[in-house]
Amino acid sequence: MEDNSLKKFFNKYFNIFKRNYKLFLILFLSFYAFMFLYYKNTRKFWEASQTMVLKNNEVDLSNNSSLSLLGLGEGNSAIDDEANIIKSDYVIKKTIEDLKLIKYLNDNRTFIEKLKGVEYKERNTIEYIRGIIEAAKIPNTVNYFEIKVRFFNDVYAYKIVKDLYKYYNEYSIILEDKKMENKIKKMEEEFNKISIDFESINQKIIKFQVDNKILDTFEKDNLTKQYFEVYSKLFEIEKTKIEKQLEKNNIEKNIKNMNPELQNVMLYNSNFSGIKDLKSTITKQKLELEILKINSPNSPKINELETSINVYENNLKNKISTITKNKINLLAVIDKNKYNQYVEDLTFLENVDILKEVNQNLLKVINEKIQKRTPLYIEYFELLKQKNFLQYKYNAYLETIEKYKLNKNIKESKFVIVNEAFIPPYSVYPSKKRTLILSIFISVFFAYLIIYLKDSFSKKIKYTSTLEELYNEDYIILNNSVDKLVSEIISKDYISIGCVIKNSELKNMFKEEMIKNKFNLFTIQKEDSYAIKLEKYREFISKKNKVFIIFDNFNNDYNLLKDEFDKILVIANEMNKDFFENQVNKKHLIVFWKDKKNGKY
Repeated sequence: MEDNSLKKFFNKYFNIFKRNYKLFLILFLSFYAFMFLYYKNTRKFWEASQTMVLKNNEVDLSNNSSLSLLGLGEGNSAIDDEANIIKSDYVIKKTIEDLKLIKYLNDNRTFIEKLKGVEYKERNTIEYIRGIIEAAKIPNTVNYFEIKVRFFNDVYAYKIVKDLYKYYNEYSIILEDKKMENKIKKMEEEFNKISIDFESINQKIIKFQVDNKILDTFEKDNLTKQYFEVYSKLFEIEKTKIEKQLEKNNIEKNIKNMNPELQNVMLYNSNFSGIKDLKSTITKQKLELEILKINSPNSPKINELETSINVYENNLKNKISTITKNKINLLAVIDKNKYNQYVEDLTFLENVDILKEVNQNLLKVINEKIQKRTPLYIEYFELLKQKNFLQYKYNAYLETIEKYKLNKNIKESKFVIVNEAFIPPYSVYPSKKRTLILSIFISVFFAYLIIYLKDSFSKKIKYTSTLEELYNEDYIILNNSVDKLVSEIISKDYISIGCVIKNSELKNMFKEEMIKNKFNLFTIQKEDSYAIKLEKYREFISKKNKVFIIFDNFNNDYNLLKDEFDKILVIANEMNKDFFENQVNKKHLIVFWKDKKNGKY
C-alpha cells in the first residue's frame, strides 16, 4: 500500500514534468543563462597570504626564573595579540596611504555602491580593509601565523599583505619600545628602592660592627658560612625548579600542538628501531613482489606476499597510532635530545621536594644552633640575612634591566617569513565549480516550481495523468474513431444515454454511429418549457427501446434531464477541473477524443 502511494506520488510530479517539459527546458535555459551572466558580471576576488613563524628569542619576565622566584614574573603575551596589531588603525592607515586605497576604492565602486551613494573616506576605508584581513595562528601549530587578504584585484591583494606586514613590523617595534620603556621604568623604580634598602642594610651592618667591635672573621664563622651556603642553595633549587618547569611546559605544549599529519610523517621517517624494521621488511617484500609479477605473473606466491605486506603495513599503522597516543613516547622517537632533556626536567621536578626538604631541615638545624649563641651574634646574623636576600633581589633586577635594555636596542621583526606572499594566479570567489552546481540547482528548482504552479492553477484537463489524479472512475480514450465507444455502450445494455459533446465534427460522427446501431435520438425543442421538455422525453423513452440525447454543454436542459439517464457520456478534447470537482459522479463515463492535431493523450 505504501509502495503504491509512493509510486503515485512520484508519478504525479513526473507527469507534471512530462506534460510541460518544453516549458521546463526553456525556463531552465533562461535561468541558467541568467546565472551565467550573473557569474560573468560578479566582482571576482583574489586571496593573497603570507605565512610566518614567531621567534622565541624575546626577553620576557616569564622566562626570568630569578624574578619568578621573587613573585615578580609576568605572563607571555599571546600570539593572537599580534593579529590585533596587524588589524590596528595605525597599520591599516599606513597601508591605505601607501597604496592610495581611498582613491582606488572610490574609482572602482560597484553599481550597487554607486546607487546607494557610497563614498569611501578614511574611516570607512579603514573598516573595509579591516574586514578583508584574516590574521591568526594556524591551527594545530604552536608559533605559525598567517595573514590573508581577499580583495577584488590580484595585485592589490598582494600589495596589501606586503604593506600590512611591513607596517606591522614598524608599529610592533614602536609598541615594544613603549612596552620596554614602561617595564624598564618600573624595574628601575623597584631597583632604586632595593638599592636604597641594600645601602641602608650595609650601613647598619657597618655601624653594628663598629659599635660592637665585630671583626670580619665573624662572617667567616663556620656556622654562619654553612647557613648562607644552604640558604643560597635553597634559592638555587627554587630557581632551577622554575626553569625546569618552564622547559617541561614548553616541551609538552609543543608536542601537544603538533599537527597529527606531521607527527605521522616524522614517525615514519624516524630511526626508531620498531618502525625502521617494519619499514625495511615492507620495502623488501614490495620489491620482491614487483620482481615476481614481472618474472612469474601467475605465481601463487604473489597472493602470499600481498597478504604479508598488508599485515606488515597494518602493524606499522597500529604502531604509529600507539606511539602518537602517548605524547612522551612520540617525543622519544622523533627527538631523542629533547626527550632526554624532558626526562631530566621531570626527574628533577619529581625529586625537588625531597631536595628542598633536606636543605630546609638542615637550615633549621643550623638556625637552632645559631639561636643558642649570644644575642649579639643573633642580631648581627639577622642583619646578614636581610643583606643576603636584598643582594639577591638587587642582582636579579640588575640582570633583567640590562637584558631589557639590550633587547630594546635590537630592532627586528618578531616573525620569520616561512612562505612569502605572491600575486594570486586565480580568483577564489566566485568559485566556478560551486557556481556551476548552484546554477544547475537553482535553474532546476525554479523551472520546476513554475511549471508546477502553472499546472496546479490551470483549470483545463488535457492529459490522462491529470484525470487519474482527480478522477479514479472509468474513462475511454478514442483514437479518431467512435466505434470503440459505441461498442462499449451496446455491451452495457444502456436504455437511456445523455451525451455532452462540444465538438461539432465529433457530434455528427457519434450521432451517425449511434443511429446506425439502432439508438433513437431525442431532440429537445428550445421553445418548450422545462415541464413540457421533461414530459416529452419520458413519453419518448416509453415508446422507444434505446434513446440518446446530445447536449452542447452542461446547460439547463442537461441539468433538467441528467437524472433520467442510465449513463452520461462526456466527450471532449479538454475539460475543466471544476467540472470534475462539481459535476462528475459514478453515472458519468469520461471520453477523451484524440485527433490528428491533438496528440496529448
